[in-house]
Amino acid sequence: MSSRRTVLALAAFLVLASIQCVSAGFTMTMRIQPLQFHGTTEAKMSVELTNTGDEIAYNGQASLVFPDELDSEPLYFDVIKPDKPISKVLNVSLDPQAEPGVYPLIFMLQFHDNNNYPIYMIFESAMMVEERSVSMVFAEMSSAELPTDGSAKLTLKLKNADDIPHNVDVRVVVPHSLSLDDDLREVEVEPRSEKEVEYTVSNFMALPGDFGVLAVIDYVEDGVYKSTLTKGRVVVKKNESSNSHIILAVALSLSVIGAYSYFKLRK
Repeated sequence: MSSRRTVLALAAFLVLASIQCVSAGFTMTMRIQPLQFHGTTEAKMSVELTNTGDEIAYNGQASLVFPDELDSEPLYFDVIKPDKPISKVLNVSLDPQAEPGVYPLIFMLQFHDNNNYPIYMIFESAMMVEERSVSMVFAEMSSAELPTDGSAKLTLKLKNADDIPHNVDVRVVVPHSLSLDDDLREVEVEPRSEKEVEYTVSNFMALPGDFGVLAVIDYVEDGVYKSTLTKGRVVVKKNESSNSHIILAVALSLSVIGAYSYFKLRK
């Protein structure tokens, strides 16, 4: 039975192992090997990064940002050419005090375009420590649209399918080019009920584009770590109103100059 559970857990991991992200005109795919820890705290993880867009990216760096129980050095990618997969092996260390269960893995990828402007993306996979675990708290995240110089609301709906209440930690991870009013909250969800958690997301330095965001909802029950990972989208739109104001100002200026010239010539 335990071997069957391991196979099922690995099958679930593989769904998350190959992720594609689109941002600021770049498209990247990252294949991340799911991890298993059984009686050990050291492992090697295979990571393959492919630029599936048309532009060359430079000075890439992928860093593990979740969970805190896993430690590693960043991975570096000097030049990321289109359709040229780059494979790396990452050495990771697990905290010996980590509870058994299934954890999400979240990587932050940073690279630069040919103008040396930084672009950020996030990718996910999973790891299993000793045994499989299933969370009874599920989640859905809304999408949000915001102008390049503005903010918007991002809503996370939690659903507790259990017959007992759960106190969960809710952590929202966004690319570093965006910012949140509060990325970590503790929320109590009553039995067989729903609860909404609202965030304000703002544009910090993102170019117009489509950005993936992630939310981790986790708790520990009877010494076992349980988690749910859900995805959302933030679309940063070009601030057309600013352009309209500029065009209107220029038009008004030309009108004033034209009127002044007309009346001056009539004198």
